[in-house]
Amino acid sequence: MKWLIYALLALTGSVLVGLMTLPDPGYVLLGYGKYTVETTLLTLLAALLAAYFIVRFVMGIFRVPQRVQAWNEQQKRNRDRRRLDQGLIELVEGNPQTAEQTLRRLTQSADKPLITYLAAARAAQQQGAVERRDEYLDLAQQTSPKAALAVGLSRAELQMAQGQYTEALATLDGLRKRYPDHTQVIKYLLNIYRQNGDWHRLKQLLPDIKRRKVVANDAFHTLTLRVYKELLSASAKERDLSALQQHWQELPRNLRQDSELATVYAGHLLELHADEAAEALIREVSSRNFDPELACLYGNLRSGDAARQLETVEGWLKQQPDDSGLLLSAARLSMRNELWGKAKSYVEASIGQHPSPESYKLLGMLCEKTDDADNAISAYRQGLNMLAGEQPGLPAIAADSPAPAIPGADKAAVSK
Repeated sequence: MKWLIYALLALTGSVLVGLMTLPDPGYVLLGYGKYTVETTLLTLLAALLAAYFIVRFVMGIFRVPQRVQAWNEQQKRNRDRRRLDQGLIELVEGNPQTAEQTLRRLTQSADKPLITYLAAARAAQQQGAVERRDEYLDLAQQTSPKAALAVGLSRAELQMAQGQYTEALATLDGLRKRYPDHTQVIKYLLNIYRQNGDWHRLKQLLPDIKRRKVVANDAFHTLTLRVYKELLSASAKERDLSALQQHWQELPRNLRQDSELATVYAGHLLELHADEAAEALIREVSSRNFDPELACLYGNLRSGDAARQLETVEGWLKQQPDDSGLLLSAARLSMRNELWGKAKSYVEASIGQHPSPESYKLLGMLCEKTDDADNAISAYRQGLNMLAGEQPGLPAIAADSPAPAIPGADKAAVSK
């Protein structure tokens, strides 16, 4: 097309020059040494134009091999691109064996072999060929040294997907040394620590997770609570009171005021018979932000001033008179003070609000204390029925037993 345009322009120019020089063709004399050339201006212009096209033609002939090579290379690139597309399509469509065969042919010739190796590694993993997967990843690293981070992340991702958490952790530890602030490296470490239950290392990673905003603020708060809950539980399981208290002291101040976490910590303190520390914690947290679940643990105290503890719970009951857990705490503390009638009234009030196997068990124990065998058996039966999934009903109470009520209106009426 280009040559046709040039020919048309040359023809048009020749016609114009011919028309202009027709009345007077002009005269040109060229001399060099003893040689001279005489011709018309029109002839000289025609000769120069012809010489120009001849030179262009000869140069085009010499460029033919170069143009043929460029054409072949372009065709090869187009063919490789089509093969890469086909290999990726087969991989996504769930044909890893065919995909690997297609991609393997491109590993030596593709313009960008990195993506070819990475895709081939995924295809090999989908077939369970872990060794071939690692070979492709090693080749990707050798071919593209500047893409060490991308190759390393791909390796860690595939290892985690294969359940090779030890290998994945080793890969990520190496990346962490080279790229300590990379968000994706931190995110993968977060996932693998959580998967392995490595809460100690995850606790050390929390500042980087927050600083790099690896997760949203709400998710970070939930994650932090989970980490410290697990650490507290692990210390309690190992019966290590000092480690339990150390983890609590290491908590940020705002988390030590979290009622949910305080409930977990108080429960573990009670498990390890640190009742005084548990009582102090419950009092401190409840004074700032009353939590019924935390206050419910107060009734599980086994030491200290039982009378003062009962007064504390009864003070909370004035603010939360219908809380079944708090009523059970009052019942337990009444039992510690050997106030059997008051304890029974609290238990029955708790059952009236929200029956539970624990409340029926406590009622049965109180009936035994008052030698009420029939009602004790009935209460235990109701508790067992609840454990079996049956809807309970309030057990029959003897005619001479006090009616269920929340004590406090007339304390003199409740006898020891």
